Amino acid sequence: MQSTDQNPIIELRDIEVKFKSRNSGIFKPSYVHAVQGVNLKVHAGETLGIVGESGCGKSTTANVMCGLQIPTAGQVFFRGQEVSKRSAADRRKIGRVVSVIFQDPSTALNARMTVHDQLIDPLEMHKVGTKAEREERVEELISRVGLPTSA
Repeated sequence: MQSTDQNPIIELRDIEVKFKSRNSGIFKPSYVHAVQGVNLKVHAGETLGIVGESGCGKSTTANVMCGLQIPTAGQVFFRGQEVSKRSAADRRKIGRVVSVIFQDPSTALNARMTVHDQLIDPLEMHKVGTKAEREERVEELISRVGLPTSA
């Protein structure tokens, strides 16, 4: 599904992430290339799944997209504006639009929180709508997937 908007929501250009190796020397450090040469665009309405073997850089790429990891090289754009080295305000702005679900589902949800609380938390954090509008949206989402309101 392609957006009519010219600018993608998120764009990565020639992204590279290197980490210093654990057995690296003081005077001659060695590096592990976690990600090299990643280029991608995600437009409004699109969903991206990153698939690959363990250790291939899926999580690192997702971390770069959502601002949890600064790339060693390359550029990150949000709606056409470069945000490679993001401020806290940039991260909040992007967080309202971009969500990442990592591969381990047990870390994605908090078993101590109700479904309602987990759904409303990001709406409150990003100050989306009024309190009544947030409650209405959460009820709609819970209903849409067929869960009881007690969830």
